[in-house]
Amino acid sequence: MLDDAGHTVDVFDAPSAQWLRRRAYHPAKVVPDWVRSWTYRSTGNAINSFYRLLVEGGDYDDVVTSGIAAGGAMARHCERGFTPLLWRGDLDFSSARVVLTEDFEALTSAAGRILLEDEYEFDKALSKGSNSAHLLHSTRPVDSLRPLLQPPSAAGAGQYPKVAVLHPERMSEARLEAYRRMLDAVAQRYGGSAEAVSAASLYRLRDAQRNRRFDDIASTRLEGFTHAVLIGVSRDHSSLADAFDAPATRDRFVVEDTIGMGFWADRAGFGRTGRGARLGEVLDEVLSGGSESGADPVQPADTVTPPTTSDDPMVPLRRIMERPVPRLYEELRAVEADGPLDVFFSTSPLEDRTNGARPQRVRNMAEALDERSPAVRVYSTPGVFERRADLIHRLLRGGRAAGLLYAENSTSPIPFDTTLNGLERLFAEFRAAGGRSAWFVRDLHWLEKDADFLDDPERKQEFIKRGLRELSIAGQGTDVLLAPCDASAVGFESLLAGLDDAEYRWAAMPPAVADANAVTPHANASETTTLLYAGGVGSFYAMDSYLQAITSLPTERFRFDFLVRPAEVENLVGFLAAHGLEDDARVAITTDELDVYAPREGVTIGTVLLDSEYARFAFPYKTVSMLEKGFPLLTYSDMAIADFVESNEIGTTCERTAASVAEALEAMSRHDYTDAIRRARVTESWTARIRQLEALLDSEREGSQPASTS
Repeated sequence: MLDDAGHTVDVFDAPSAQWLRRRAYHPAKVVPDWVRSWTYRSTGNAINSFYRLLVEGGDYDDVVTSGIAAGGAMARHCERGFTPLLWRGDLDFSSARVVLTEDFEALTSAAGRILLEDEYEFDKALSKGSNSAHLLHSTRPVDSLRPLLQPPSAAGAGQYPKVAVLHPERMSEARLEAYRRMLDAVAQRYGGSAEAVSAASLYRLRDAQRNRRFDDIASTRLEGFTHAVLIGVSRDHSSLADAFDAPATRDRFVVEDTIGMGFWADRAGFGRTGRGARLGEVLDEVLSGGSESGADPVQPADTVTPPTTSDDPMVPLRRIMERPVPRLYEELRAVEADGPLDVFFSTSPLEDRTNGARPQRVRNMAEALDERSPAVRVYSTPGVFERRADLIHRLLRGGRAAGLLYAENSTSPIPFDTTLNGLERLFAEFRAAGGRSAWFVRDLHWLEKDADFLDDPERKQEFIKRGLRELSIAGQGTDVLLAPCDASAVGFESLLAGLDDAEYRWAAMPPAVADANAVTPHANASETTTLLYAGGVGSFYAMDSYLQAITSLPTERFRFDFLVRPAEVENLVGFLAAHGLEDDARVAITTDELDVYAPREGVTIGTVLLDSEYARFAFPYKTVSMLEKGFPLLTYSDMAIADFVESNEIGTTCERTAASVAEALEAMSRHDYTDAIRRARVTESWTARIRQLEALLDSEREGSQPASTS
């Protein structure tokens, strides 16, 4: 792009200390071997002199660094200004990676500002001790690039559609294969196929060394592919998405709604996104939407749009770097927004996952709050907490009205005294500014009598003491405590009896449906029914009544799927063997995640039938995951989710006997729940949860008793 804009560009690769592109007369064209030496990495005048020659001898108008290694090298060895770009995933490393840690410390010490891709990357920078201003990359159209996908009209017989499943270089093979199978099944409906392609393989280091154009090489390596689905996260993803989001190809391109790529899609106005099985449904919509008509793309594959002045990517970069901002400024939507200030606090940070109850709940609630009004996100990690809490204090003291503060705990108490003290001050100031607040309690498992999370009695007592202090700060500082359901609140109070004399106000705030995960529910039009169990296998997840019940169901009409973790397959086989089901042809075991689970033909019913006492007070997250998949639910009448299931008419309940389970399953297999599921996805959405929370806090402010939001 810089070439197209008329710039002369030299490229030096800092990690390997070699030129990828340079002018023949560059005074630093020879790179001595000692530049690559660890000994010279951060000490010695020789390497400093080399980098000064490299930068100053080139007589550059601008120096742009890409990635931590390049930014760290410039920060250590040169004194001139530069534009530091970091990409999605650059900060995904642990403190054990000493080299990267030192590079980032050098970069944030030297650079007054760092350009990052999204607010999620801002969070990561703070957690690693950033003391630079955080600004967003500029975005620009890339219409000057050659189209990367082959036009459908050029595909040969039996080759349409051919879908490239573009994935990070490093990705779980099992997860990748589950996605590929799901997307391949969609492509096969139209006579095509889907193949996995590493996103990094489209343009390698050797291509840059040989001065090859990205679009020439990438389009060659995607030869024959007519459509693309971008899954996962990598530093290449946004650039690839920009390249595909061009007139010639944007209608044949789908993006997984990860946190980062969701942010990209919002900025680009791109709507073909989804998570899990929803991603397959979006691809199906693309393939059935007229793309197969054979119409040529808007822009022929062998032409390139001439660049204009506005296509120069250095123009917005220079503007960003010249923008006057304080060193600790962050370009957050919440800071730029008008209206009352909303805050989202979570003990643990957002995770880019579509599995796991806690990560999904944290992400979905955070994004739902952002739909209401962009919120400042705060986490317990000291680096993040201190800077974001200071930002909130400054905004409130500067006259910004306080809106809604929503907070969540984790499965373990906050280990940082500075954060606990800061939370106490934050809650007090937010309340004094007229704000409303709530704290969600996920669980208090560390108070259970038989909890065995720590062997050392003294450490265990210290753990409990810290947990009780955290709960006290939350209970005293916010308007209401939230539990997953009413039964959970009762259970929490029983655990606190005798340990905490404070009277807390509780309300229910169950998990909800994420639209990005939701697939179209299918009506009961089949004589075959699949029963799906998804979850753990062990003492907490006993299911004897269920297993006994399914042995009596008609062989020709029912099939049984079990979705479990790989480490629990052996336990499950033992459970099945105890009921004579280990060799039953109707039984299938999979270790895929629920979000990408592909049901067999026919109707699927989700079963949440756990025999343990634990299940009576829990609201399993898979309840709403099943609802997202379009599966009606069967649960026991005394489980915490029973009212949720019955009041929404998305399934039925039964007693804890094999006969009652079997009878309920027979009845459900003949009932159509599709309309009820569609309704429940609206009333039990995360957006609805925010509205329910606002109504609850309004009632608290008016002095009435809190009503359950379930």
